[in-house]
Amino acid sequence: MRLSSIRRIAVRAERPLLPSDEVAVRLACSLAARVGASVHALAYPTNVLSSQVGSGDGSLTAAKAELERWAQEAGAPIAVHDRTNFAEGIGETFATLLQLSDLGILGVPAQQSAGFRMIASTAIFNGGPVLFVPESHTKAQTLSRILVGWKPGAAASRALKAAIALAEADCEIIVAQVEEPDISRVDESGIEATHFVAAHGISARFEAISAQGLNAHAALVAATKAFEADVLATGAIRHGPIHQSLFGSVTRDLLEDGFRIPTLLTG
Repeated sequence: MRLSSIRRIAVRAERPLLPSDEVAVRLACSLAARVGASVHALAYPTNVLSSQVGSGDGSLTAAKAELERWAQEAGAPIAVHDRTNFAEGIGETFATLLQLSDLGILGVPAQQSAGFRMIASTAIFNGGPVLFVPESHTKAQTLSRILVGWKPGAAASRALKAAIALAEADCEIIVAQVEEPDISRVDESGIEATHFVAAHGISARFEAISAQGLNAHAALVAATKAFEADVLATGAIRHGPIHQSLFGSVTRDLLEDGFRIPTLLTG
């Protein structure tokens, strides 16, 4: 699937709206306008602390008017929905919309609430690919380079295919594999992954990344910045508690680190 085949983009906004919501919705509308897609936005409150809510009255009417204004400025159609099914948890509500969308975009607030973490962790494993965009991300709404964290397996394969779907004609994909200290040479599947990308008409190259004492996630974040990539794409894996405590996980590191850069996750 290429960006041109994306027809529905799901976003989720807090009420009152946060700066991170504007970043996510404007990006979603920009992408939708370029490819003829529609944006579907869920707008309902989850934050309970006054320090974590935005300005405004918090009504659906006010949020709908602002979201529609952003969409109109981008030239994209948008449908705004409230949370109507309270039998589902706050994360499951967004996950349900994701399951019927080609791409999800979720703004990451500077101060993450328990509600946001619940939505994020549930969305990763119950829908399609989700692009997490930090509030501080104010670059142009185009993607010129995507770095894919590669490690042979189903999770990395999903991340690679999601990156291909998001890439436009002039975008470059870097397949990056973190070198393991006990491995004498890089697995050749990373090289083959670049051939797979190229078969879709996208410029691709392979890079072996030295961890330099960092965990895998931190090494990939550093590589994303070093190569000036717009997005880090990585697969998400749900591990049991014993595995998590003994070996850790990139997914856990992502949630704890707080998505400092735009990150495309596929669960």
